[in-house]
Amino acid sequence: MLLGNKIIVVIFFVFGAYITLDYFSLIRTITPAFDNLEVEDARRNNTRLINTIDNEIEALVTFTIDWGEWNLTYKYMDDRNEDYIQDNYLPALSLFQDEKLELIFLVDMDGNLAWGRVYDPATESMVDLSYFFSSIDTLLQSFLSRTSLDHNENGIISTNLGPMLIASNAISTNDGESTMRGALLMGRLLNDSMLETLMKQTQLDITYWPLQGSDSAVLGIEGLATLPGEGEIITNVSDENILLTYSYLPYLYGGGLLFRVETPRLISSIGNATVRLMLTSNIIFFTIIMIILFLLLRHIVTKPLTNLREKIAEIEIEPHLDALSFKRLFTDRNDEIGDLETEFDLLLGNLAKKNSKLQIEIDERRKMEAQLLYYASHDPLTGLMNRRGIEERLEQVLSMLQVHADEHVLCFLDLDQFKVVNDSCGHIAGDKLLKKLSVELQAVIRNNDVLVRFGGDEFAVLMEDCSIDQAYAVASSMLKAVQDYQFIWESYSFRVGASIGLVAITHATPIDLIEIFKQADTACYIAKDQGRNRIHIYHSEDIETAHRHGHMQWVNRINKALEKDLFCLYAQPIALLRDNSMNHYEFLIRMKSETGGIFTPDNFLPIAERYRLISKIDYWVVENVFRLLSENPQFMGEVDFCSFNISGQSITKADFLAFILVQLEKFGIEGNKICFEITETSVISNFDSAKEFITTLKEVGCRFALDDFGSGLSSFAYLKNLDVDYLKIDGVFVKDIANDPIDLAMVKSINEVGHIIGLETIAEFVEDDKSIAILKEIGIDFVQGNAIGEAQAIEGILAAISRPTSSLS
Repeated sequence: MLLGNKIIVVIFFVFGAYITLDYFSLIRTITPAFDNLEVEDARRNNTRLINTIDNEIEALVTFTIDWGEWNLTYKYMDDRNEDYIQDNYLPALSLFQDEKLELIFLVDMDGNLAWGRVYDPATESMVDLSYFFSSIDTLLQSFLSRTSLDHNENGIISTNLGPMLIASNAISTNDGESTMRGALLMGRLLNDSMLETLMKQTQLDITYWPLQGSDSAVLGIEGLATLPGEGEIITNVSDENILLTYSYLPYLYGGGLLFRVETPRLISSIGNATVRLMLTSNIIFFTIIMIILFLLLRHIVTKPLTNLREKIAEIEIEPHLDALSFKRLFTDRNDEIGDLETEFDLLLGNLAKKNSKLQIEIDERRKMEAQLLYYASHDPLTGLMNRRGIEERLEQVLSMLQVHADEHVLCFLDLDQFKVVNDSCGHIAGDKLLKKLSVELQAVIRNNDVLVRFGGDEFAVLMEDCSIDQAYAVASSMLKAVQDYQFIWESYSFRVGASIGLVAITHATPIDLIEIFKQADTACYIAKDQGRNRIHIYHSEDIETAHRHGHMQWVNRINKALEKDLFCLYAQPIALLRDNSMNHYEFLIRMKSETGGIFTPDNFLPIAERYRLISKIDYWVVENVFRLLSENPQFMGEVDFCSFNISGQSITKADFLAFILVQLEKFGIEGNKICFEITETSVISNFDSAKEFITTLKEVGCRFALDDFGSGLSSFAYLKNLDVDYLKIDGVFVKDIANDPIDLAMVKSINEVGHIIGLETIAEFVEDDKSIAILKEIGIDFVQGNAIGEAQAIEGILAAISRPTSSLS
């Protein structure tokens, strides 16, 4: 039978029974019933107030337990390290203000106050303890004596500023295995602000009085003969409009709070109105129908729906709802409520499946983020800290020098003859040698020294709390370890050397990270210049030597090239293998010498990156590429896109991103004509910045290529969260692909995964037709290299662009 039919049957049955009720019986039964209901409602209001206060105390207890059973709190009671207090209790008074606390006490096992503060919400500042308490010794002893690992003392106490909710918890570790180290007390004032909150939560009109003893004056005013007992509620009729209920909450140590709740006598008014309405038969008839309908709805509809709501509440307390733990929650019914339960079951089942899938995705993302965070400061090949990691650590050391006159040493180590191994046996052998040497070097440095792979074949060591003489001894051990190590690869045997530079970091050292790196690099350069396989300690006059040689010469050349506009653009075609068209170009930078020669990027870009000049070059490239495209509309119209490299140092700078957007608008360049190339190493080192950089420029149509893919981390996980368009496979895997099966397998793997993710692939360093055929068979999308076309000055490209589009033969 349907639910509606059930209601109709019951309505007629009840109507027939109640139609004969006598008018006078209604008068005798309705008024007392409404009066009793009103009293019960008023008492429930008072009970709800007491429960709300108990809930506030329980919330305070829970918060106190969290902090009391925290390992750091336990540790503080042992070592009294003030860092714990500064880090957790005092920063901008946030703990007191956010949690609405006015009291935090840490009491040791002797009943002494290890640390404590009281907070005055009126002045929003810490105040003296006497502001709240005339004496706290008895209070501390009382709480400590009643607090144990199995018992928490909580309730209400009296203070100079009024009643206070207070809770204590034994200070122990969170595993519950430790011994008690004292008690943690936390308190909240039951002041006007809290009273207002209680009134909002309960929607009640509340008044309270703090009492000591019987306080007959208050009782007399309120017309009470005695205080309510524990759990007792006294009802008092104030007048025909208000019903008063009283309850009493005792303090923990004498006295207590008398609460009064004023309840409007709405129910009584309704009862009187009902009686008046029943003076006529029609009013009696319709009132009976409404009562019957109410009772029926409550029995047939409201109660089942209430049960349904309770079941839903059970779901809310489940910590995890997934497809494995999901089970049917309701029993079968043959009515509309049953249909509702069935639909809810289906909905909950689908939700459980989606929740399981979402949890898997969240776990994968967290794992990836943890890996990215690690790789941001560590070298993936050796597992050592990378340049970014040592920069952060060195910044800390330099800041501490302003306070403590310590002495530290930075060591640079540059391997000698490493290129011989790389050129003779390939990059795999070179990587193996770097990993082996990192183990050898780690074994001879001090335990607290930080070994870093600075890049390429360079290492660095930060030696904290170390004199220059001690550092020289460590460096000597490092040099011997490198010289003594014999590296064997297949049928080859190699020995390498090292040039080591040391620079002292003291209070007199210029507080400049770049300057210290420059000094260490200078010392390393001089060691290499003096014959290699030696150690050189930096002296102030060394900078003159460095200026006359090596890196400093290139630094000067780079700065002069920027000042005199001695950089120029070359371009190399990129061919689309699908139709052999060449409508894509990569812009490459060159430096002109003052005598008319041309320097390739490998001569000056590593120096520019090391000495933080690379961003200036990036600015030059962006402006000049955009200007060239603007001044040559035919070229811009013919090509699909033009690409060029951006360094990792630049993508972290917000002003560089803003500069690109301004230049696009200034020169009227369409975003889809530009493809920025960034290396995977720079992306991982600055993942969040790189992601924001890419997202912003993709919004205006720009494209992105991940350059030299495979040379760094070669992890595909982060590609799902990085909105790039192309993968440029590192040329070290491509140039010998026709002869090396390992290189062939690497290229196949990168191409396949790239296509699955939705990226197009570009192979670099394509040197012959045989390689082109293999790459086409694999399914590579684009190829670039001397077999397609050598890089040439942009003027030659512009001259040729007017001719028909060239293609691969």
